[in-house]
Amino acid sequence: MALALIRMNYLLALFLLSIGNLSLNAQDYDYINRAEKLINANKNLPRALKLLDKAVQGDYGFCGNAYASAFWNMHYLRARVYNEQKEYLLGLKELDSITSCAFGGNCSASDSLKFEILNKAFDKSKILKSLESLSDSLIYRDSLLWSYRVCIDLELIEYTFCFFVNKDLMANKKSMTLKEILTEMNIYAKFEE
Repeated sequence: MALALIRMNYLLALFLLSIGNLSLNAQDYDYINRAEKLINANKNLPRALKLLDKAVQGDYGFCGNAYASAFWNMHYLRARVYNEQKEYLLGLKELDSITSCAFGGNCSASDSLKFEILNKAFDKSKILKSLESLSDSLIYRDSLLWSYRVCIDLELIEYTFCFFVNKDLMANKKSMTLKEILTEMNIYAKFEE
């Protein structure tokens, strides 16, 4: 009984701290939300970047999940702006800074944008040729719990291409060839469009 009461008090304290924490960072999330509205409407993109600059300096409290979610959103939204402004290398730089989507990010969305930008920034045939030259390479499952990030050096375009592999794809396998992963994820088709 005493242990249950201690647990209940602990959970109540965490809840009250999180409520108090929401008031600290609500404005910081507001910067992200306002920037996203401008980007979705494709209006005043420089203003959206300024709002994201303010959001970067924000206080997201003690919760790592809140910070991770805000971090992903800020970089993803910046990449969208740079894509619209045809500043593809800046967009890729923003997307490359996303190294995990486990807490609040959307790997599928950031990778889709990366494929779109790569298609615009580089010669598709060079991308495919680079991928083909590495197709027999083995990719080993690493120790990440939520998602697997694969990085390969595409020498013909001088770019290290990182993308996320759904953990279920390699769940029962210690390794797969790059070609198996790219085929299973339909990545070749994304560069042939």
